[in-house]
Amino acid sequence: MSLRAGTNIISGDGAFAFQIGDCLGFGKQGTVYDVKDNNIGLNDMVIKIIGGKQKSSQTLNHIEQLLTPQTKRIFYQIPSLECVIVTPFVSSDDKCCLLMPKAKGIVLETDDAWNEIRQLHLNQRLDLAYQIARGIEAIHQTGRIHADIAGPNIIVDKNLLRVFIIDIDGGGVVDSIPAIVAGHPGWMAPELEKTQNPDNVTLETDRWSLAVLLHHLIIGCLPFHFCPNVTDYSTYAHNWPPNPHDFDGEIKEWLLYQHRVLKNIGGLADLFKRCFGPGQKKTATRPTATEWVQHLSQLIKNKQLPTKLCSKCGHENKNELVYCENCLSVLYRALSKCSRCGGYKPVNAVFCPRCGAKG
Repeated sequence: MSLRAGTNIISGDGAFAFQIGDCLGFGKQGTVYDVKDNNIGLNDMVIKIIGGKQKSSQTLNHIEQLLTPQTKRIFYQIPSLECVIVTPFVSSDDKCCLLMPKAKGIVLETDDAWNEIRQLHLNQRLDLAYQIARGIEAIHQTGRIHADIAGPNIIVDKNLLRVFIIDIDGGGVVDSIPAIVAGHPGWMAPELEKTQNPDNVTLETDRWSLAVLLHHLIIGCLPFHFCPNVTDYSTYAHNWPPNPHDFDGEIKEWLLYQHRVLKNIGGLADLFKRCFGPGQKKTATRPTATEWVQHLSQLIKNKQLPTKLCSKCGHENKNELVYCENCLSVLYRALSKCSRCGGYKPVNAVFCPRCGAKG
Protein backbone atom coordinates (compact mmCIF):
# COMPACT_ATOMS: atom_id res chain seq x y z
CA MET A 1 0.00 0.00 0.00
CA SER A 2 1.40 3.41 -1.00
CA LEU A 3 1.97 6.13 1.56
CA ARG A 4 0.79 9.65 0.95
CA ALA A 5 3.26 12.42 0.14
CA GLY A 6 4.04 14.33 3.31
CA THR A 7 4.02 11.23 5.52
CA ASN A 8 6.76 11.32 8.17
CA ILE A 9 9.13 8.38 8.60
CA ILE A 10 11.14 8.25 11.85
CA SER A 11 13.67 5.57 12.68
CA GLY A 12 13.15 3.56 15.85
CA ASP A 13 16.39 4.92 17.36
CA GLY A 14 15.52 8.52 16.44
CA ALA A 15 18.59 8.94 14.20
CA PHE A 16 16.55 9.63 11.07
CA ALA A 17 13.45 11.73 10.45
CA PHE A 18 12.13 12.12 6.90
CA GLN A 19 9.15 13.51 5.13
CA ILE A 20 8.46 11.48 2.00
CA GLY A 21 7.50 12.98 -1.33
CA ASP A 22 6.13 11.38 -4.47
CA CYS A 23 6.08 7.64 -5.05
CA LEU A 24 8.81 6.89 -7.62
CA GLY A 25 8.02 3.26 -8.29
CA PHE A 26 7.14 -0.19 -7.05
CA GLY A 27 9.60 -3.08 -6.88
CA LYS A 28 9.48 -6.72 -5.87
CA GLN A 29 10.77 -5.78 -2.44
CA GLY A 30 8.92 -2.58 -1.72
CA THR A 31 7.99 0.95 -2.75
CA VAL A 32 10.41 3.81 -3.43
CA TYR A 33 9.66 7.41 -2.47
CA ASP A 34 11.41 10.71 -2.97
CA VAL A 35 12.76 12.23 0.26
CA LYS A 36 11.73 15.82 0.95
CA ASP A 37 12.69 17.24 4.32
CA ASN A 38 15.15 15.31 6.49
CA ASN A 39 17.19 15.82 9.64
CA ILE A 40 20.60 14.81 8.25
CA GLY A 41 21.15 17.52 5.68
CA LEU A 42 21.53 15.30 2.61
CA ASN A 43 20.05 16.21 -0.76
CA ASP A 44 18.81 13.98 -3.58
CA MET A 45 17.91 10.95 -1.51
CA VAL A 46 15.21 8.32 -1.86
CA ILE A 47 13.76 5.85 0.62
CA LYS A 48 12.56 2.34 -0.10
CA ILE A 49 10.00 0.89 2.29
CA ILE A 50 10.09 -2.89 2.25
CA GLY A 51 6.84 -4.80 2.13
CA GLY A 52 6.09 -8.53 2.21
CA LYS A 53 5.73 -11.16 4.88
CA GLN A 54 9.25 -11.05 6.30
CA LYS A 55 9.73 -9.34 9.64
CA SER A 56 11.58 -6.04 9.49
CA SER A 57 14.39 -7.48 11.65
CA GLN A 58 14.91 -10.37 9.20
CA THR A 59 15.06 -8.02 6.21
CA LEU A 60 17.42 -5.70 8.06
CA ASN A 61 19.69 -8.61 8.95
CA HIS A 62 19.76 -9.80 5.32
CA ILE A 63 20.78 -6.40 3.99
CA GLU A 64 23.39 -5.80 6.70
CA GLN A 65 25.03 -9.13 5.83
CA LEU A 66 24.79 -8.39 2.13
CA LEU A 67 26.20 -4.87 2.43
CA THR A 68 28.79 -4.95 5.19
CA PRO A 69 30.84 -1.79 5.92
CA GLN A 70 33.81 -3.31 4.07
CA THR A 71 31.65 -4.15 1.05
CA LYS A 72 30.27 -0.61 1.01
CA ARG A 73 33.79 0.83 1.04
CA ILE A 74 34.71 -1.32 -1.96
CA PHE A 75 31.55 -0.36 -3.82
CA TYR A 76 32.28 3.30 -3.13
CA GLN A 77 35.28 3.09 -5.46
CA ILE A 78 32.98 2.23 -8.40
CA PRO A 79 30.85 5.19 -9.60
CA SER A 80 28.13 2.98 -11.09
CA LEU A 81 27.49 1.45 -7.64
CA GLU A 82 26.81 4.68 -5.77
CA CYS A 83 23.09 3.97 -5.54
CA VAL A 84 23.31 0.34 -4.40
CA ILE A 85 24.95 1.45 -1.16
CA VAL A 86 21.87 1.61 1.01
CA THR A 87 21.56 2.55 4.66
CA PRO A 88 18.98 0.23 6.26
CA PHE A 89 16.99 1.05 9.39
CA VAL A 90 13.74 0.05 11.09
CA SER A 91 11.12 2.77 11.44
CA SER A 92 9.23 3.54 14.63
CA ASP A 93 6.24 1.63 13.21
CA ASP A 94 8.42 -1.44 12.50
CA LYS A 95 8.92 -1.07 8.74
CA CYS A 96 12.30 -1.90 7.22
CA CYS A 97 13.49 1.14 5.28
CA LEU A 98 16.42 1.67 2.95
CA LEU A 99 17.86 5.15 2.57
CA MET A 100 19.92 5.60 -0.60
CA PRO A 101 21.24 8.24 -3.02
CA LYS A 102 18.86 9.17 -5.82
CA ALA A 103 19.92 8.09 -9.30
CA LYS A 104 19.03 10.69 -11.91
CA GLY A 105 18.42 9.81 -15.52
CA ILE A 106 16.51 7.44 -17.79
CA VAL A 107 15.30 4.13 -16.38
CA LEU A 108 15.88 1.48 -19.05
CA GLU A 109 12.42 0.02 -18.65
CA THR A 110 10.36 1.18 -21.62
CA ASP A 111 10.74 1.07 -25.39
CA ASP A 112 10.98 4.87 -25.40
CA ALA A 113 13.90 4.76 -22.96
CA TRP A 114 15.75 2.17 -25.04
CA ASN A 115 15.07 4.21 -28.19
CA GLU A 116 16.82 7.17 -26.57
CA ILE A 117 19.84 5.01 -25.78
CA ARG A 118 19.94 3.67 -29.34
CA GLN A 119 20.43 7.23 -30.57
CA LEU A 120 23.81 7.39 -28.84
CA HIS A 121 26.96 6.69 -30.82
CA LEU A 122 28.32 3.15 -30.54
CA ASN A 123 31.39 4.42 -28.64
CA GLN A 124 29.12 6.07 -26.09
CA ARG A 125 27.12 2.87 -25.66
CA LEU A 126 30.35 0.93 -25.20
CA ASP A 127 31.34 3.38 -22.46
CA LEU A 128 28.02 2.81 -20.68
CA ALA A 129 28.45 -0.94 -21.09
CA TYR A 130 31.90 -0.71 -19.53
CA GLN A 131 30.49 1.10 -16.48
CA ILE A 132 27.86 -1.60 -16.00
CA ALA A 133 30.35 -4.45 -16.41
CA ARG A 134 32.78 -2.79 -14.00
CA GLY A 135 30.03 -2.43 -11.40
CA ILE A 136 28.91 -6.05 -11.70
CA GLU A 137 32.55 -7.15 -11.60
CA ALA A 138 33.00 -5.41 -8.23
CA ILE A 139 29.80 -6.99 -6.91
CA HIS A 140 30.97 -10.46 -7.95
CA GLN A 141 34.52 -9.93 -6.66
CA THR A 142 33.10 -9.34 -3.18
CA GLY A 143 31.21 -12.63 -3.43
CA ARG A 144 27.86 -10.88 -3.88
CA ILE A 145 25.14 -11.79 -6.37
CA HIS A 146 22.96 -8.96 -7.65
CA ALA A 147 20.16 -11.40 -8.63
CA ASP A 148 18.17 -8.85 -10.64
CA ILE A 149 20.38 -7.49 -13.41
CA ALA A 150 17.87 -6.03 -15.88
CA GLY A 151 17.03 -2.88 -17.79
CA PRO A 152 14.58 -1.63 -15.12
CA ASN A 153 17.46 -1.65 -12.61
CA ILE A 154 19.73 0.51 -14.75
CA ILE A 155 19.49 4.31 -14.86
CA VAL A 156 21.46 6.30 -17.44
CA ASP A 157 22.32 9.99 -17.22
CA LYS A 158 22.70 10.82 -20.93
CA ASN A 159 24.19 14.27 -20.25
CA LEU A 160 27.06 12.94 -18.16
CA LEU A 161 27.16 9.55 -19.92
CA ARG A 162 26.92 7.91 -16.52
CA VAL A 163 25.30 4.66 -15.39
CA PHE A 164 23.69 3.84 -12.05
CA ILE A 165 23.04 0.23 -11.06
CA ILE A 166 20.22 -0.06 -8.51
CA ASP A 167 18.26 -2.61 -6.47
CA ILE A 168 20.79 -5.05 -5.06
CA ASP A 169 18.87 -5.53 -1.79
CA GLY A 170 17.22 -8.74 -3.03
CA GLY A 171 20.59 -10.30 -3.85
CA GLY A 172 22.69 -12.81 -1.95
CA VAL A 173 26.18 -13.91 -0.93
CA VAL A 174 27.84 -16.84 -2.71
CA ASP A 175 27.55 -20.11 -0.73
CA SER A 176 26.25 -18.22 2.29
CA ILE A 177 23.13 -16.06 2.03
CA PRO A 178 20.48 -17.00 -0.55
CA ALA A 179 18.97 -14.31 -2.75
CA ILE A 180 15.43 -13.11 -2.16
CA VAL A 181 14.57 -12.40 -5.81
CA ALA A 182 15.29 -14.31 -9.01
CA GLY A 183 15.21 -11.42 -11.48
CA HIS A 184 12.89 -9.98 -14.12
CA PRO A 185 11.27 -12.36 -16.64
CA GLY A 186 12.96 -12.00 -20.01
CA TRP A 187 16.26 -11.04 -18.39
CA MET A 188 16.78 -14.19 -16.33
CA ALA A 189 18.95 -17.18 -17.25
CA PRO A 190 17.06 -20.06 -18.94
CA GLU A 191 17.25 -22.26 -15.84
CA LEU A 192 15.65 -19.48 -13.77
CA GLU A 193 12.96 -18.74 -16.34
CA LYS A 194 11.71 -22.27 -15.85
CA THR A 195 11.49 -22.09 -12.05
CA GLN A 196 11.87 -18.40 -11.00
CA ASN A 197 13.25 -19.79 -7.74
CA PRO A 198 15.65 -17.48 -5.84
CA ASP A 199 17.35 -20.54 -4.33
CA ASN A 200 18.79 -21.25 -7.80
CA VAL A 201 20.36 -17.80 -8.23
CA THR A 202 24.15 -18.02 -8.75
CA LEU A 203 27.03 -16.06 -10.21
CA GLU A 204 26.32 -17.90 -13.47
CA THR A 205 22.72 -16.70 -13.60
CA ASP A 206 23.97 -13.15 -12.96
CA ARG A 207 26.45 -13.57 -15.84
CA TRP A 208 23.65 -14.50 -18.23
CA SER A 209 21.60 -11.45 -17.25
CA LEU A 210 24.66 -9.22 -17.61
CA ALA A 211 25.22 -10.52 -21.16
CA VAL A 212 21.55 -9.89 -22.03
CA LEU A 213 21.78 -6.33 -20.71
CA LEU A 214 25.04 -5.58 -22.54
CA HIS A 215 23.63 -7.01 -25.78
CA HIS A 216 20.56 -4.79 -25.51
CA LEU A 217 22.76 -1.77 -24.80
CA ILE A 218 25.42 -2.36 -27.48
CA ILE A 219 23.45 -4.08 -30.23
CA GLY A 220 20.12 -2.34 -29.62
CA CYS A 221 17.84 -5.33 -29.01
CA LEU A 222 17.46 -8.35 -26.77
CA PRO A 223 19.53 -11.35 -27.91
CA PHE A 224 16.46 -13.55 -28.40
CA HIS A 225 14.18 -10.92 -29.91
CA PHE A 226 13.32 -13.44 -32.64
CA CYS A 227 11.66 -15.77 -30.11
CA PRO A 228 7.90 -15.17 -29.74
CA ASN A 229 7.94 -15.60 -25.95
CA VAL A 230 10.11 -16.28 -22.92
CA THR A 231 9.46 -20.02 -23.01
CA ASP A 232 10.93 -20.22 -26.52
CA TYR A 233 14.21 -18.57 -25.56
CA SER A 234 14.56 -20.56 -22.32
CA THR A 235 14.46 -23.77 -24.35
CA TYR A 236 16.42 -22.49 -27.38
CA ALA A 237 18.74 -25.19 -28.73
CA HIS A 238 20.00 -23.85 -32.09
CA ASN A 239 23.00 -21.83 -33.22
CA TRP A 240 23.18 -18.27 -31.95
CA PRO A 241 22.84 -15.87 -33.61
CA PRO A 242 20.54 -17.54 -36.11
CA ASN A 243 20.80 -17.05 -39.85
CA PRO A 244 18.82 -13.90 -40.77
CA HIS A 245 17.67 -15.52 -43.99
CA ASP A 246 15.70 -18.09 -42.01
CA PHE A 247 13.29 -15.28 -41.05
CA ASP A 248 11.15 -12.68 -42.78
CA GLY A 249 10.15 -9.07 -42.32
CA GLU A 250 11.21 -6.98 -39.36
CA ILE A 251 12.91 -9.87 -37.54
CA LYS A 252 15.12 -10.53 -40.58
CA GLU A 253 16.10 -6.84 -40.71
CA TRP A 254 16.99 -6.83 -37.02
CA LEU A 255 19.07 -9.99 -37.37
CA LEU A 256 20.96 -8.51 -40.34
CA TYR A 257 21.65 -5.40 -38.26
CA GLN A 258 22.72 -7.58 -35.32
CA HIS A 259 25.21 -9.44 -37.55
CA ARG A 260 26.69 -6.15 -38.80
CA VAL A 261 27.24 -4.81 -35.28
CA LEU A 262 28.72 -8.10 -34.06
CA LYS A 263 31.31 -7.83 -36.85
CA ASN A 264 32.35 -4.37 -35.60
CA ILE A 265 32.91 -5.12 -31.90
CA GLY A 266 35.76 -7.61 -32.08
CA GLY A 267 36.10 -9.98 -29.15
CA LEU A 268 32.83 -8.82 -27.60
CA ALA A 269 31.00 -10.75 -30.31
CA ASP A 270 32.76 -13.95 -29.22
CA LEU A 271 31.62 -13.38 -25.64
CA PHE A 272 28.02 -12.97 -26.76
CA LYS A 273 28.21 -16.10 -28.92
CA ARG A 274 29.73 -18.09 -26.06
CA CYS A 275 27.04 -17.03 -23.60
CA PHE A 276 23.98 -17.46 -25.79
CA GLY A 277 25.31 -20.54 -27.60
CA PRO A 278 27.12 -23.06 -25.33
CA GLY A 279 26.22 -20.99 -22.26
CA GLN A 280 22.55 -21.71 -22.79
CA LYS A 281 23.03 -25.07 -21.06
CA LYS A 282 26.69 -25.11 -19.90
CA THR A 283 26.49 -22.35 -17.31
CA ALA A 284 30.22 -22.45 -16.50
CA THR A 285 31.06 -21.26 -20.03
CA ARG A 286 29.25 -17.94 -19.61
CA PRO A 287 31.66 -14.96 -19.71
CA THR A 288 32.53 -13.39 -16.38
CA ALA A 289 32.09 -9.70 -15.69
CA THR A 290 35.89 -9.39 -15.69
CA GLU A 291 36.03 -10.70 -19.26
CA TRP A 292 33.52 -8.08 -20.36
CA VAL A 293 35.53 -5.37 -18.57
CA GLN A 294 38.77 -6.45 -20.26
CA HIS A 295 37.29 -6.48 -23.76
CA LEU A 296 35.32 -3.26 -23.32
CA SER A 297 38.32 -1.39 -21.89
CA GLN A 298 40.26 -2.18 -25.06
CA LEU A 299 37.53 -0.55 -27.17
CA ILE A 300 37.19 2.60 -25.06
CA LYS A 301 39.72 5.35 -25.70
CA ASN A 302 40.35 8.67 -23.94
CA LYS A 303 38.17 7.65 -21.00
CA GLN A 304 37.99 10.48 -18.46
CA LEU A 305 38.26 9.94 -14.73
CA PRO A 306 34.82 10.23 -13.07
CA THR A 307 33.97 13.37 -11.14
CA LYS A 308 31.31 14.13 -8.59
CA LEU A 309 29.16 17.26 -8.72
CA CYS A 310 28.24 18.82 -5.39
CA SER A 311 24.45 18.72 -5.04
CA LYS A 312 24.50 22.02 -3.13
CA CYS A 313 26.87 24.32 -5.03
CA GLY A 314 27.44 22.39 -8.28
CA HIS A 315 31.24 22.34 -7.95
CA GLU A 316 32.98 19.51 -9.81
CA ASN A 317 35.08 17.42 -7.42
CA LYS A 318 37.39 14.44 -7.78
CA ASN A 319 35.45 11.22 -7.27
CA GLU A 320 37.45 10.10 -4.23
CA LEU A 321 36.70 13.22 -2.13
CA VAL A 322 34.34 13.03 0.85
CA TYR A 323 33.60 16.75 1.17
CA CYS A 324 33.14 19.39 -1.53
CA GLU A 325 36.31 21.44 -2.13
CA ASN A 326 34.19 24.56 -2.57
CA CYS A 327 31.51 24.51 0.16
CA LEU A 328 32.55 21.52 2.36
CA SER A 329 29.18 19.79 1.96
CA VAL A 330 29.16 16.00 2.21
CA LEU A 331 29.57 14.68 -1.34
CA TYR A 332 29.00 11.03 -0.81
CA ARG A 333 25.40 10.41 0.18
CA ALA A 334 25.76 6.74 1.15
CA LEU A 335 26.07 6.26 4.89
CA SER A 336 27.63 3.71 7.21
CA LYS A 337 26.97 3.15 10.90
CA CYS A 338 29.78 3.86 13.34
CA SER A 339 30.67 0.75 15.35
CA ARG A 340 31.47 2.83 18.45
CA CYS A 341 28.74 5.45 18.81
CA GLY A 342 26.08 4.14 16.42
CA GLY A 343 25.94 7.40 14.51
CA TYR A 344 26.01 7.63 10.72
CA LYS A 345 28.89 8.90 8.60
CA PRO A 346 29.79 8.98 4.88
CA VAL A 347 30.70 5.44 3.93
CA ASN A 348 34.15 6.46 2.72
CA ALA A 349 35.06 8.68 5.71
CA VAL A 350 38.19 7.47 7.52
CA PHE A 351 36.80 8.50 10.92
CA CYS A 352 33.46 9.23 12.54
CA PRO A 353 32.87 13.01 12.74
CA ARG A 354 30.72 12.41 15.82
CA CYS A 355 33.05 10.43 18.12
CA GLY A 356 36.34 10.32 16.18
CA ALA A 357 36.49 6.53 15.89
CA LYS A 358 38.55 5.34 12.91
CA GLY A 359 37.40 2.87 10.31
